[in-house]
Amino acid sequence: MNDQIWAGVRERVRALAESVSGRKVFGSIGHGFALDDPLTPDEVDALEAQIGVALPDEYRTFLLEVGAGGAGPYYGIYPARCQDRWCWEGDGVELADLSRLAEPFPVQGPDPAALRALLDERPEEEDYEQLDDFDGAVEAWEQRWAALMWSADRTVGAVVISTSGCAVRQWLVLSGPERGRIWWDGRVDDEDLEPLRDDEGEPVSFAQWYLGWLADAEQRGAVSSTTTTKAAAPSGAPASTRQVRVRAGAASHLKPTRTRLGTWIENLRRGDSLVVEREDEQSGDWYIQVLLRDDNTYQLEYRDGVAAEHYQTRTVSRERVLNAMAGWASGESAWKSDYMWNNIGADFATSNDRP
Repeated sequence: MNDQIWAGVRERVRALAESVSGRKVFGSIGHGFALDDPLTPDEVDALEAQIGVALPDEYRTFLLEVGAGGAGPYYGIYPARCQDRWCWEGDGVELADLSRLAEPFPVQGPDPAALRALLDERPEEEDYEQLDDFDGAVEAWEQRWAALMWSADRTVGAVVISTSGCAVRQWLVLSGPERGRIWWDGRVDDEDLEPLRDDEGEPVSFAQWYLGWLADAEQRGAVSSTTTTKAAAPSGAPASTRQVRVRAGAASHLKPTRTRLGTWIENLRRGDSLVVEREDEQSGDWYIQVLLRDDNTYQLEYRDGVAAEHYQTRTVSRERVLNAMAGWASGESAWKSDYMWNNIGADFATSNDRP
């Protein structure tokens, strides 16, 4: 590991706290770019002794050199603190069993066929004459679902380290073959955990995740207030028949669901952007993106390969944004007729785009 990996990070975060662009960063309203003080070597040793496993090197040095928690991806890094005993503090931390952190984190979750079969059995209200009967059936089904999807065995060897809102969380793996990597927990959207991946589809380590967020945050000030170029960077059964990737922050996710897209759109703060890109095209840029402007309107754009097919519109409706992005990802074209599009290709055209 690079011994200087965290050099200057506290200062870079402090600079963001003092900058106008920092206010445009997703989640900054939660952490305010504040960092806890770093832990001492004795404190880290005590934490490791209590949980019975050595922390991954990148996270261990983060605690020692950057902070025990605070500013970071999404709504920040959950702090490690000691009252009577060491623990992590934040939404969902109780999902981690601190007595089982030395056990290998399971790469494979519930059998996908079993999940699909159980989802197919989810009760529908129209199938019941009495509401009480429907409520009872839902309660029984949810107990079966929780036993399958939310078993404590699914997340041994890992701790909840962050949240992106709406009960979507991120885990840091401490033990097993995925040690040191970040996993995405979208179980609230009926999806199993999956590794967070970069633009090349490779698993993301803690340092890659954090430093990627920091670099993206520092670039936020470059987003124009009138037009956007292709934005950077973080998403689950697909709403897509195309091969697409969702980006909205410092990481990316394949196979977006409509529910996941809706969550990301709902969590946008002024200055935040969300991009859905095609990965199955041979040439050109194929994407749809949205920017939440400072006036709380959504600037929606899509591009089909070349600048001449780059269109823009605005709306105040979050639902219309979701319909457009889900429609584009599905590969259909009917959704376009519901909007008044302006061709802005001239703003982006290069010699390669011109006939």
